[in-house]
Amino acid sequence: DKFGLILSDTSEKESVLVFKQISNSVSHLRLVKKQYSKPTNTVGLAGYYGGESAEVLLRRADSALHAATHKRKGN
Repeated sequence: DKFGLILSDTSEKESVLVFKQISNSVSHLRLVKKQYSKPTNTVGLAGYYGGESAEVLLRRADSALHAATHKRKGN
């Protein structure tokens, strides 16, 4: 599943810290489906530049997520 966050008035550095906290929290979850499994997560980060459309921002965010996923899988 995918979800997005919009962090207003947040620098890139602050955004990275937020995502690290979320990743840390997710890594401590345990899912049960016949056996315990450890969830993983991948983050794609995109900043908003004044004047661009929401569609452009979403495309860049989606591209960042796909690039991070591709890198994580080692492809």
